[in-house]
Amino acid sequence: MNYDLKSENPKNALNAPVSTSMSETPNYSPSPIETLETLKELEEEPIIQPVHPRLLRIFDCESGNTQLDQNGKVIISKTGDVGIAQINEKIHGKTAEKMGLDLRKESDNKKFANWLFSKYGIEPWRASELCWND
Repeated sequence: MNYDLKSENPKNALNAPVSTSMSETPNYSPSPIETLETLKELEEEPIIQPVHPRLLRIFDCESGNTQLDQNGKVIISKTGDVGIAQINEKIHGKTAEKMGLDLRKESDNKKFANWLFSKYGIEPWRASELCWND
């Protein structure tokens, strides 16, 4: 099954299967208006979805599949990427916060990664592609 990027309700999109085809990956450039519209719709329902299998491979490459370092602190890269999914806080922190998610909590980090993946496919993690894309 393919994920419909033009779904009228992003909530439904979060629970839809996601295509992992490289040729079907949309461009990664959310507009502020698109983000605000999505946030308004997301306020109505909680985000509940299992993590996509492709994301599990990405998590392994990005963070060793862990939210915390050996000292029990949240993993934060030099570029400001946070947690298991290494989500860039500078770029996505405000959006996650408006969605009621804390990127420093593993469950929220995964939820936001799912949402990001449903909107933009693999593009947010393109830098680590050589590790997870076989």
